Amino acid sequence: MFKEFLRSVDGIETYPTIALIIFFTTFVGVIIRSLTLDKQHVEDMLNLPFDSQPNSSKSGENNG
Repeated sequence: MFKEFLRSVDGIETYPTIALIIFFTTFVGVIIRSLTLDKQHVEDMLNLPFDSQPNSSKSGENNG
């Protein structure tokens, strides 16, 4: 039943191509972003779970 519905839709053959292009573009974008990230920022994010101080106190802000 679902196959019959999809066969009746005009232009349905372009949707897999569009989906592949969107996926590939997103994948390449994530790879490029991960390769161009600042190494210090990556190191800060890597050590974040082990940091005992909240970010606001490290930046000099006073919340109290």
